[in-house]
Amino acid sequence: MTETLEPMADEVNQLELAQQL
Repeated sequence: MTETLEPMADEVNQLELAQQL
């Protein structure tokens, strides 16, 4: 399951970084 969630996690990480900026 972690493998399938990896791509989604990447997108979430990008959104979080964008919010921080």
